Amino acid sequence: MRVPRGRGRPLGTARGNRAGRVRHRADEKVGQLYTPLLNLLKDGGYEIVGEDNEGFEAEIFFTRNRNTGSLILRQGDCADATNITLTYGA
Repeated sequence: MRVPRGRGRPLGTARGNRAGRVRHRADEKVGQLYTPLLNLLKDGGYEIVGEDNEGFEAEIFFTRNRNTGSLILRQGDCADATNITLTYGA
């Protein structure tokens, strides 16, 4: 699964059935990233099993082929930044 930064640049890659965690700081707000990342997961064949978006923080929980994962977005130190944590294969 390849997860892009707000303007299409990759933030990291998780491959196969191996567990992994990717952390990234994006220069976009949580609200700007949430829907594109949610759609990316859906378009990639992941089933969304839970989600919550409060504007300043958001969580998306997903599964595919008995592997689970989460995409956690938290407002960074600056209001225009987001800390992203992608965990897969948990």
